[in-house]
Amino acid sequence: MNDVLNLVQALRDLPALTAEDVGPALERQGWEPVRRVPPPPVPRAWSRDGLRLGIQDRLPRPRIEITLWLRDYDEQAAADAEDFDYVEGLWAEAETAGRALAEQVAASGHTTSLTGTELDEQEAEEFCWHTAWTSAPRRLILGAKQDDTDLPVQVVAIIN
Repeated sequence: MNDVLNLVQALRDLPALTAEDVGPALERQGWEPVRRVPPPPVPRAWSRDGLRLGIQDRLPRPRIEITLWLRDYDEQAAADAEDFDYVEGLWAEAETAGRALAEQVAASGHTTSLTGTELDEQEAEEFCWHTAWTSAPRRLILGAKQDDTDLPVQVVAIIN
């Protein structure tokens, strides 16, 4: 989580979270662009120490999303169990992992610059569990989510 918290601090002074603006800050912190064929004009996917980061600057609210924890959806396991019970188990695992990461945030030296905050109803619908902080003008959201029924369940850090 320290990598994420350091990134929040590094991005505080940027006017916007565009790939063009964020890329140099990521490079300074040791992130590397993910290779794409053909290469994009400006990288939007980055990695560092097993973490994956995506710059989503074409949204109404540009953001950076970092995957911190991921569990693939296993169709056979879902078929063997009742599907919803299987998915609820994944969600519970993700929440446990998210809460452990939130404890790391609380124990970090960054807590003086972070203030707890709430998400609005529409933002909260994206997650099965979440917590959020502000570090003006940025906001850090830590949440567990599953984008669609047979996609992985993941814990992500979102900076917006």
